Amino acid sequence: MFMHTDTIHAPWYVVNADVKERARLNCISHILQKIPYHSIKLPEIKFGRRKKTPSSYVRPPMSTQHIVPDFFD
Repeated sequence: MFMHTDTIHAPWYVVNADVKERARLNCISHILQKIPYHSIKLPEIKFGRRKKTPSSYVRPPMSTQHIVPDFFD
């Protein structure tokens, strides 16, 4: 399959996935390096003053939410 479909126009990339964590990081890094990046000058954003209003927000119980565990503290 690779011999017939791996072309200069549409190359196939193979990720060594013996160590899954390293494979994912290598794949993400490779994809990001393939995207052309050019720094652009963005206009400065002016924000208006915030209105002070009493907050009626009540956070839902943690037991009802899907929480991502903290791996890096």
